[in-house]
Amino acid sequence: MAKLKELSVHPYIKDLFIPDGATKLIIGTIPPQRFCINHRSLLECDVDFYYGSFDNHFWKMMSCITNTKLVFNNTEEAKKQRKKILVDLKIGITDIVASCVHKGGRSDDASLEKIEYSPLKELLEENTEIKKLLYTSEFVKKLINDYNKKNSCRSYHDVIDSKQRAYRADIINNKDRLFDVTILYSPSPRGLGAEKIKAFQDQYIKAFGKD
Repeated sequence: MAKLKELSVHPYIKDLFIPDGATKLIIGTIPPQRFCINHRSLLECDVDFYYGSFDNHFWKMMSCITNTKLVFNNTEEAKKQRKKILVDLKIGITDIVASCVHKGGRSDDASLEKIEYSPLKELLEENTEIKKLLYTSEFVKKLINDYNKKNSCRSYHDVIDSKQRAYRADIINNKDRLFDVTILYSPSPRGLGAEKIKAFQDQYIKAFGKD
């Protein structure tokens, strides 16, 4: 069993997946503890990739809206399928947390402690075609604002459409390069109730549609 205070290091932070010509970037927090610790213990029905936990809804929704049949197991085929979807849609994927402690082994927002951030500013500066950011939760926006404050960036998120969870944002302290931001309904099992399924699907179709 993992130590309750064991450091979780993001398993993909040095292996970013940003396809050539990516115009959108998904930004989440960090995978569950079992993906991040030295003695990793993925389940057979997990996928060793972003949002690969068996109970995360993200790839189930992407399978639905792209009409793509995906396998859900710990295989290279499963990873390749997901990467192909991202390439086809010109979408990159990353997380804002580089390392943390999963308090009690839990993955909910309140249980992430001692957070160290990934270099988001540098990533965006290197990938100049990215115009739209897709946060997987309100918590991601909170962490990005904290990250920017610690890096002396006077960033902001101006509300464009609160109902659609849409913003116009300066993330890298560059007034000549603003980003469209959508805060997605959380793909975690805690964030999706039955009453949100239709809104969830409609939002994802709009957010992930081809340019």
